[in-house]
Amino acid sequence: MQDGGAAACISRTQRDLRRGIGLSQQEFAKIVGLTRRQIAEIEVGGANPRLETLEKVGRGAWSLASWRSQSRTPSLLSSEYTV
Repeated sequence: MQDGGAAACISRTQRDLRRGIGLSQQEFAKIVGLTRRQIAEIEVGGANPRLETLEKVGRGAWSLASWRSQSRTPSLLSSEYTV
């Protein structure tokens, strides 16, 4: 991994996580309770997200990982999976 500091690590991690789940920035943003612009800015390293923002991303990712492990297939954009 190239050295790019914490912001670069967060950017790569969020982008890889979102892509690994198979969601667009818009879909991921809706699930975690952020705007698509916030997601995009984090992913390109143009943001310095607050802890609260990172917690939203983490909770959303955890929720999606739990959903996937249960092999359930509801709409990802339903309120059931919005954090």
